[in-house]
Amino acid sequence: MTAPTAEGVRVVPYGVDALLADLPDLAAVRALDDALRVDPPPGAVDVVPAARTVLVRFATPGEARAAVDAMVESAGVAVAAARTRTRPALPARTRTRPALPARTRTPPALPARTRTPPTPSSCPCATTAPTSRRSPGRRV
Repeated sequence: MTAPTAEGVRVVPYGVDALLADLPDLAAVRALDDALRVDPPPGAVDVVPAARTVLVRFATPGEARAAVDAMVESAGVAVAAARTRTRPALPARTRTRPALPARTRTPPALPARTRTPPTPSSCPCATTAPTSRRSPGRRV
């Protein structure tokens, strides 16, 4: 296990065949991940970046133990590079909303509903006489 360096980097064993680099921020993680993918340490099988850590798995435990110093150095360089790297200034968003057109037209008024009672000639019940209970459908 290594003590944290001046850059805030700590490299610790992760099992018998891996090393875990603990870094101060995401920019350092991205810089170390890029550096390890371009020039991996001898025996490195897998590089797994996370939010504040980078896990490097090796083929054998001996290769993992031998790579501790190289990992600390690579992580320190990555942190320094991440701190000196400046982000490009993004242009300010100047989006304006178009003005909504003024409502010039009012919807037409609906006609008033009037209800007229049915007349005896228009009612279907006026043409037939009521039927009795005994004989349905028979006119009286």
